[in-house]
Amino acid sequence: KLGVRVRGRNAPAPVMTFAQCGLSERILAVLTTKLNIAMPFPIQAQCLPCIMVGRDVIGIEKTGSGKTLAYLLP
Repeated sequence: KLGVRVRGRNAPAPVMTFAQCGLSERILAVLTTKLNIAMPFPIQAQCLPCIMVGRDVIGIEKTGSGKTLAYLLP
């Protein structure tokens, strides 16, 4: 369990890997090799699928939790 609270109807399920998000191979390579990020943080795991299908997202989490990356990747 991610410990993320979701409101709204029919929110997409969280992802367990960045590859499940539909990101390009180039972005995946940068994440894994240059940034050394193997798996999404909980806020990213829940936000990315929602953003990728066009849903509005408000993410509230402490500094350093990965919010900015979740908003920038799509």
